Amino acid sequence: MKKLVLVMMVCLSVVCFVVPEANASQMPNHYQRQQLQRTLVHSKANVVLLVNGQTKRQPLVLTNATVNPKSAQHLTADRLFPIGSTQKWLTGLMVLRTIKGGHLSLNTTLNHYYPQVNDSNQITIWRLLTHTSGLADQGRFAQQVLTNQQQQESYSLSHYQSTGGTGWQYASINYVLLAGILSKINHRPYRELLIQELARPAHLHDLKFYYQIRNAQMVPSSLLLTGDQNNDWQHLQSQLSTTLGAGDLLMTPRNYWQLLNYSLDHYRPEFRQIVRTKVNTPSHYFAGFYVNGPLLHDNGTVDGYTCVVYTNRYRSLMLFSNSLSSQQTDQLAGQLAQIYFNQK
Repeated sequence: MKKLVLVMMVCLSVVCFVVPEANASQMPNHYQRQQLQRTLVHSKANVVLLVNGQTKRQPLVLTNATVNPKSAQHLTADRLFPIGSTQKWLTGLMVLRTIKGGHLSLNTTLNHYYPQVNDSNQITIWRLLTHTSGLADQGRFAQQVLTNQQQQESYSLSHYQSTGGTGWQYASINYVLLAGILSKINHRPYRELLIQELARPAHLHDLKFYYQIRNAQMVPSSLLLTGDQNNDWQHLQSQLSTTLGAGDLLMTPRNYWQLLNYSLDHYRPEFRQIVRTKVNTPSHYFAGFYVNGPLLHDNGTVDGYTCVVYTNRYRSLMLFSNSLSSQQTDQLAGQLAQIYFNQK
């Protein structure tokens, strides 16, 4: 799930965000709310926006609809949505917790778990977390939908190349391997680990992996695909199934908000580590987030669906769309973030 990193970096570079005091009100004021809604309307896009509400568990939801509410393409905060590569921070968080528990280190090399990967003796957990492993994806769509974790891992291990370098190159295989390492350490499938460590403690219910979707109508159709809901979903599944731990998850926006804020509250040391870690690459990417000072950002794209997350650990913003390209969603999210995070 390729990122338009250059666009994202440009958006972040021109915005100076103000970090609020921890005890300050995080809900947008009346003027900000008007500005946020006006920006959504001006976008002429089918979008759902979540920002802090009166409580962390209950976000303020703002929308702009370009389709009939009864349409298959209608978005709401309570319909499942493929969160794409923004899933990587969930995998990254579990890796950091595993390191904290003493079962792994940033310097552990990949050959301990996947010796068959080229150059695995020089690829560390750190390099996987920062996309500096030298690994690159080859292939985003399986000929058939992969039905279990073993098939997902096998696909990735037969669709990659290794440059042997240490430069920054975004690649989902880095987080597929991290998900696999978590499974090997815990002797449990990645899905069970995610549910046990993050979803269940956060009291989440609307969380599904791609292979748990039995009816295409459970997911809103994309305005950017063919319009045949069943065919579009089969196409989407073939893409999601290749990205174990890196984009094979669907959640409702409201539940995703709940999971993010639960994690921010309960895993503060790990998030402080993400913010404070120095990454000497232009992307400043670590453990699933692009780091811009105190602001964390991530974006995810699968065909026809885009999702963007911003948080400074006190205030968060999530944007979902099924009518915009990745570049358009990044630009819109940057505008919304400038309005929301610049509150003084």
